[in-house]
Amino acid sequence: HEAGEVVGAVGVFEDISESKQVDKELEKYRHHLEQLVEQRTVELKTAEANSRLLLDASASGLYGMDTDGRIVFINDAACQMLGYSKEKLLGRPVHATLHHSHADGSPFPAEICPMLQALKQGLPVSNDDDTFWQADGRPLAVASATRPMVRDGEIVGAVVSFVDTSQLKLADDARRRALAEAERLV
Repeated sequence: HEAGEVVGAVGVFEDISESKQVDKELEKYRHHLEQLVEQRTVELKTAEANSRLLLDASASGLYGMDTDGRIVFINDAACQMLGYSKEKLLGRPVHATLHHSHADGSPFPAEICPMLQALKQGLPVSNDDDTFWQADGRPLAVASATRPMVRDGEIVGAVVSFVDTSQLKLADDARRRALAEAERLV
């Protein structure tokens, strides 16, 4: 400016073609990363759905517990046998909820619970004559097996599978009574 009038202009130019190329490459990588994340998300959802399908298709009751002995997953068969909804069991302590008493109703101390011991010691345990307690307070005769879950050498929880043995017990009792009656008659 001279005397209030524009007498010329100064132009500054900068070559931004490299910057635009970098932006273009970054956009390409961002898009590729979004596609990978989307693909991985679909794969994970599919794997989770397949795991849930397998879990719920099992005729045996199955549930998992974390290292604190709380239920972290449970299948439909277990819920049906126990009379609980999944929502009522998830996050609850297994022993206090399902395994707190012996079949005769006497207390079953958590310190000697084989399922919790399997969880702590990392050793599998099976019990053909176990009792779980249903939502309505009735005992359920079961055969159970507890298997620790180990990841990278660390116990991260356990899976418990069980089957209702009450009908088998009734049949066995009936057989014993019939045998005793037959012996009495002889």
